[in-house]
Amino acid sequence: MTQEAITMRQHEVERMHVIQRTVDTRGGQAVAARQLGLSVRQVKRLGQRYRTQGAAGLVSRRRGQRPPNARA
Repeated sequence: MTQEAITMRQHEVERMHVIQRTVDTRGGQAVAARQLGLSVRQVKRLGQRYRTQGAAGLVSRRRGQRPPNARA
């Protein structure tokens, strides 16, 4: 089985640590939401994605794509 390297930015690594702590302890979503500046609902969604996809689930999906407001 081969593993693929994941490139994460610093804020994504910090987010991963907070979400990982939330998933491992089965709670503290309100505290995590305050730390990350997100809603509790978004923290739940990130936790769910972290459980299914691991660290790769927390990396921005738009990385490498052209911004939607870029001029042609």
